[in-house]
Amino acid sequence: MKIEEFKIGNSRHIVFKKIEDIAPWQDIGFELLKLMESSPKCQLVNRALYIHLNGESDYSISRSYTGSLSVPSEQYEITDFEQGQGFRLPINIEILYDTAKLDKFKNEFSSLCATSGVNKMSVWIRVQTLNGQIVAEMENFFPMI
Repeated sequence: MKIEEFKIGNSRHIVFKKIEDIAPWQDIGFELLKLMESSPKCQLVNRALYIHLNGESDYSISRSYTGSLSVPSEQYEITDFEQGQGFRLPINIEILYDTAKLDKFKNEFSSLCATSGVNKMSVWIRVQTLNGQIVAEMENFFPMI
């Protein structure tokens, strides 16, 4: 496994809070997209969907935006992420349907990041479409405290 290094910039996300099953990630991502597109002061930064791996069977879903957005209910929150040293690892999209494999990859990825000098971080999966294909990459991120 080889991780790629990159610079993480500051970003703001609307986050659909904790879910216990990763299975509805596509549906939740679409709901977030509709919510953002219906807000005139909100601009989607990119089409990527972010799946936050908060812990075992604890996930949240987000999209990155600029501008302003009113949070419609308690199941959503606005979270800022700070810049830092980023690492990414391409993963097979099928991993999102196998929790055991997903947890294993997350642990291996976290270990690789730690050996590269990044200890304080969290992990998310960025899912996007490139050239008509759905691609996924595991990345580290830094929530602002």
